Amino acid sequence: YVMFTLDFDSMTWTNERTGRKLIGQGSFLGQPDGVISGYNQRYMYFTEEDEKGNGMYARDEYGQYYTVFQAMSGQYVGDETVGMAVSPD
Repeated sequence: YVMFTLDFDSMTWTNERTGRKLIGQGSFLGQPDGVISGYNQRYMYFTEEDEKGNGMYARDEYGQYYTVFQAMSGQYVGDETVGMAVSPD
């Protein structure tokens, strides 16, 4: 899958492929779903829509990816992580 990031302030966009290993274990093999930016714009948080697993991930302002949480058990195959909120506190 390809993830597009739009910057409406500068009217530019970037794209990058998913399917990479992340800091904190886990892997982002599906497509992004439910994208939100933190209040200070340093992190972009997103959920994953994938048949094999689901979770919440983050990308920092330097392009480094992190696993916030990910379902690691076969019990959650086919489930989906939906909704998230980011607090400035």
